[in-house]
Amino acid sequence: ALNAMAYPWSIATIQMATGILYFVPLWLTGLRKAPKLSFDDLKTLFPIALCHTGVHVGAVIALGAGAVSFAHIVKASEPVVTCALNALLLGQILPLPVY
Repeated sequence: ALNAMAYPWSIATIQMATGILYFVPLWLTGLRKAPKLSFDDLKTLFPIALCHTGVHVGAVIALGAGAVSFAHIVKASEPVVTCALNALLLGQILPLPVY
């Protein structure tokens, strides 16, 4: 997609928004049960969703920045970044084997 349109932020946004076109019709038709989330659930998930979005955008930018190997480095660092931000934002330190 970056070969056709060299706007990585736009491509990443389109990719993330495409998910809405997938799951909302499933919820509306009843093929999948819509999740019931409380405000506390949303408060917990919001930082995780932001981090996931940031990593996805970073990967798309990395793919457009040059070598594919750089994109692989960015994608491979996702679990480390997720754990670090989990500790920083949520104050949860996971057991050492998780890391």
